[in-house]
Amino acid sequence: ACAAASGRSRGILNKVSLAQTVVKAVKSAMSDEAFQALSKLRAVDVTFHEKSGHVQIKYLASTKELSSIVAKKAPPPKLPKPAKNDKKADASCPITEFLSRHQQNQAALFPDAKLPNNSTDNNTKKRFLTVRSIPVFESSLQPEVHELFCRYQASVHGDSNPFEDIINPSDSQTVNSSSNSDGSEYEFYQGEKHPGFLDIDTAYPHLNDSQRAKIKKSYLSFYRFLCETPLGQKKRRTSSHPSNNNNKNDDDVGGYDISIPFGTYHQQYRLSTSPNSFDGPLLAVGVVDLLPTC
Repeated sequence: ACAAASGRSRGILNKVSLAQTVVKAVKSAMSDEAFQALSKLRAVDVTFHEKSGHVQIKYLASTKELSSIVAKKAPPPKLPKPAKNDKKADASCPITEFLSRHQQNQAALFPDAKLPNNSTDNNTKKRFLTVRSIPVFESSLQPEVHELFCRYQASVHGDSNPFEDIINPSDSQTVNSSSNSDGSEYEFYQGEKHPGFLDIDTAYPHLNDSQRAKIKKSYLSFYRFLCETPLGQKKRRTSSHPSNNNNKNDDDVGGYDISIPFGTYHQQYRLSTSPNSFDGPLLAVGVVDLLPTC
């Protein structure tokens, strides 16, 4: 909670100082006999982890007290069984709803792009979670990776999402962002020819200068935080499978990459149309450094 509060305050609240304050307050309560008497669990120790900001509290309770607490715990709610051959059930399916929303967002961001045929029927097909480790400077050139980063930052840390007023123009408040968002720092970075640096003007030619300036500022933060790496990226090794002639990485039976070279990768998770494909919308991205001694 301390780390989350620090993140939401954008660093104004220091997670270590916050954790120390919580520990001090808990220790004060531990020495208050009247306060301790109100609880069936007696706090006996409190510490905090400096790197994560997590506070750990140790409680002392008898077996009888623990049994009483467990007995009072409400049973988990029973989830309704999905109806078979029910169109309404398909419409309320989280995956179907996610795919529909993803198509709407892509249509708003790229109005000139061709959507797949029978997209509504395609949303109701069975989907598979597939995972691939993409070299970081290939992944950084995919606009949807940056778009996912922006959604995460807005949801978890309360940052401004530069795509929000494009996807939902009626729900967003238009703000003049000409100051501090002119894209000059992005242009400087682009001029230094950094590998895998996305050309925002080429990726979003249909947007106006103000919209692209916001995206450039956000992309620069994304690139510095999740893409820049001191590790050299080697070329992919040739697959050991005779049938694989396109120089892709080998996959194990679970669909995970194996035998990939050392370097930095974006581990992408997608909702694909088959276990062996990698063609669905992006769900999550993890940053992985593969080192010789790890």
